[in-house]
Amino acid sequence: MQTAIRLKLNELDYSLFKSIKSLFKNQEEIEISISTIKDFNLNKNETEKEYWDRIRQAIKNLEQGKNIEFTEVEFDGFVNSIKSVR
Repeated sequence: MQTAIRLKLNELDYSLFKSIKSLFKNQEEIEISISTIKDFNLNKNETEKEYWDRIRQAIKNLEQGKNIEFTEVEFDGFVNSIKSVR
């Protein structure tokens, strides 16, 4: 089993470790890897207007065919290819 947990530094507390322990309770050993991430402004506070503008732009992009589609197998292959680059 593998999982990724993304959180803000101020959310890192003892309850997280209790949750991880519960999640992997049937495992003998786990590995924890910690790295920083770039948030791409996903955590910024936005006004209601900015939110709806972003949603409308996303819908417009989809309607114009500006999207990417792939199967689960193709996605797994992509993820594995970028893991090897790191």
